[in-house]
Amino acid sequence: MTKILKEQMTAGLLEEGFYTLKVESAEYGVSSDGKSQRAIVNFSVVGTEYEGYEIKSVFSLDNPSNPKSERISQKLFATMLKSANITVEEMTEEFDMNMLIDRKVKAYVIIEPASKDYPAQNRVKYFK
Repeated sequence: MTKILKEQMTAGLLEEGFYTLKVESAEYGVSSDGKSQRAIVNFSVVGTEYEGYEIKSVFSLDNPSNPKSERISQKLFATMLKSANITVEEMTEEFDMNMLIDRKVKAYVIIEPASKDYPAQNRVKYFK
């Protein structure tokens, strides 16, 4: 048994794969150091035996200290909006994070191995 599989079984993590996720909450926030802005989106799995399982995604939308992370997060956030059927018109008008609530997205979920600071956890790798 691999280390990741053992962590997954112990932690009750989803298997890697595609899932339909429903947005439960979405908000803008500021990092703990106050230097970057981010979007925090909480999803729940729908339509499988994992119904209700929760996944949190944090998108660093404005991160001057890490431009690479900012670009990756902005791209991932944009694909999430597209997956949620948010139109270009809706994006360019006064966008409100509450527009995401109850929208469904298709996402590929992975298992991020434990680190010294965090336990193993599920993370959205990309949206379809």
